[in-house]
Amino acid sequence: MDINWGSIRPLNGQRQKGFEELCAQLARAEVGVGARFVRKGDPDAGVECYAEYEDGTQCGWQAKYFHKLEESQWRQIDRSVKNAIQKHPQLRRYVVCLPKDLAEGNREDQESARDKWNRRVARWEE
Repeated sequence: MDINWGSIRPLNGQRQKGFEELCAQLARAEVGVGARFVRKGDPDAGVECYAEYEDGTQCGWQAKYFHKLEESQWRQIDRSVKNAIQKHPQLRRYVVCLPKDLAEGNREDQESARDKWNRRVARWEE
């Protein structure tokens, strides 16, 4: 299915806010019984919303309404991950929502978006 993310319904006049709300609603639907769902406001400390489970662990979701992933967008994602880890020490799972699929890339001379993502995840896990 090809979704035109540029046509997402704005919330408070902003498509970015509409995307964040969509992601939060999908996250809420994913959270099962026995978990407490928390929707955060601005600033969000790297997490739009999170689920807190009976054992105290958390799963957080962060929405980034980026249509392209260049170095400045990657830095924003890095900051969100860093903030989430610092402000939510019980975080055990972290979901970043993007309005695009990460290309695998078939060219050996070019790093794909998926390669860049995997490299960053490895760094975050250190």
